[in-house]
Amino acid sequence: NNLPQFVAIYNQDKNSLSDRAIAKVSATEASMESLRNGDSSQIYLEDAKSENYWVIEEDNNNYLIPKRNIKIDSHKLETVQALFDCPGYYETYSYFQLTKPAKVSKASSGYWQLEERGELSFS
Repeated sequence: NNLPQFVAIYNQDKNSLSDRAIAKVSATEASMESLRNGDSSQIYLEDAKSENYWVIEEDNNNYLIPKRNIKIDSHKLETVQALFDCPGYYETYSYFQLTKPAKVSKASSGYWQLEERGELSFS
């Protein structure tokens, strides 16, 4: 299991990586619509002022992690679960550990595509 180095840092202090984010993104409306229709095959994220996720670059890979103070409620859960496996999740519990960041790739200017889901562990 070869996790990027920033994972341990993130789990200790979720604020510590905000200055390392090369993009601050949220899922596109089209991706959300596809998810609602049961299609999670292609999820795109775009640069957003009301970002929910950060893109972190390490060892020539681009990773997606939740921003420091994300509230995973029923509105965001669908997107979060499209991007991350969420073992142990239940609605009143918002504390999580990043067990594996998602992988993204640059799609076009301001857009990122999900390549591989990550995992958030709730306990």
